[in-house]
Amino acid sequence: MRKPVQLSREAREELLDAAGRYGAERAELKQQFLVAVDDALERVARYASHLAAITRPNESPVVKRVLMARFPYAVYFLELPRTLRVIAVAHEKREPRYWLSRR
Repeated sequence: MRKPVQLSREAREELLDAAGRYGAERAELKQQFLVAVDDALERVARYASHLAAITRPNESPVVKRVLMARFPYAVYFLELPRTLRVIAVAHEKREPRYWLSRR
């Protein structure tokens, strides 16, 4: 059974901010970005337990990620007992690992 995927407030804000920036360039880019986010969240829901941790195994909680297709973003999440908690929708080239404090 799949666990529900929940976005933190910060992750939701990051998603909306990035979508807005892409939309300011071209409306269809915003739509394509949102489709890529949906796809990444579906992969989180489907494959969470099979994805490798990106933090050290002794660090708790363990953070995992899914890279987004076509866009330089990743979805970072925690696999909790009852949910999959998205802690960041982060650009991969800006401020690496800023989201670590959200664990």
